[in-house]
Amino acid sequence: MEKIKKYIYLAIALLLVVIFRQLNMTQIKEDLLLLPPVFLVLLIALQVFTQTIISLQWCTILEWNGMSLGFWKMLLINFRSSIVEAITPGAKIGGEAYKTVALKRELSCTMEKSASIVALQKMFSFFGLTSLAGFSGLYFFIINVDNGKNIGWVLGSLVMAAVLGLMIYSFLNPTAAGEKLKGKNKIGKIAKSFFISYGICVTNIKEKPFGVFKQLLMTFTMWMTYPVKLYIILLAFSIDISMLGVIAITFGAYVVGTLPVTPGGIGGFEMTMCGLLAMVSGVGLEQALVISVIFRFITFWLVVGSGIVLTGLEKMLLFKKEGLYD
Repeated sequence: MEKIKKYIYLAIALLLVVIFRQLNMTQIKEDLLLLPPVFLVLLIALQVFTQTIISLQWCTILEWNGMSLGFWKMLLINFRSSIVEAITPGAKIGGEAYKTVALKRELSCTMEKSASIVALQKMFSFFGLTSLAGFSGLYFFIINVDNGKNIGWVLGSLVMAAVLGLMIYSFLNPTAAGEKLKGKNKIGKIAKSFFISYGICVTNIKEKPFGVFKQLLMTFTMWMTYPVKLYIILLAFSIDISMLGVIAITFGAYVVGTLPVTPGGIGGFEMTMCGLLAMVSGVGLEQALVISVIFRFITFWLVVGSGIVLTGLEKMLLFKKEGLYD
């Protein structure tokens, strides 16, 4: 498995080298400088809004399950998890593992309970992403009907539909898997305990008035801020793409970015967005790369950088409080 990963990384690296050798770096520098400061401020403000919605969703899920964690503490945990996501292969698995451990520590609860909370939030988040990714597949299927290059988009949409079906089933029948497990060995007992805990968490959400609706509203509000950011970047470069096209490009790239191939989906996300931008708008490779880099900086690297800075500040304050830092 490790050898396969090495070959994949090598192939991606070679592909990136080939692409960059074809780029006009002078043109890229000029395009980067074209982004007006007012657009940059607006993009950062939107990213702050995104992080706020995510942290509020976590806080409400915890509250509705009889636990409490301050907004700022949850925000810091989310920022820290982004650092882990940047160094682990896609699908945010590393970040979610960190959140599981962090919530267990902060809430003094069992690992099964914290894992259940993480799984529940992940279910809502993936439901939103998968739904929008399914729309993306349908959009590209429609615009490629005439040239016959739509088999991949059909298959992609069918996969998204299947994943959605599984998530809906797991939400409607949260205890089904746990009831089928006998839990005779250690792993079986842990799995059974997790599914029972997950079922309780799901039930708590469903029993709240409009609980599921509120969670889905926060989920889709959060996800829709991403195409809005891309749309603003496109406006800054005077590129005219319909909002439906922008949504399709955004979530087409995000689906590829979640594949567990490279840390943080680096490379795969950017290349996919470049290709989809060129397909929909016909922009040059250099400009498409600039747009994807700006988008990625705002939505990913800015968050990772903020996590590093905030973690460093917290450690400094802790050392100062304990008299270990002057």
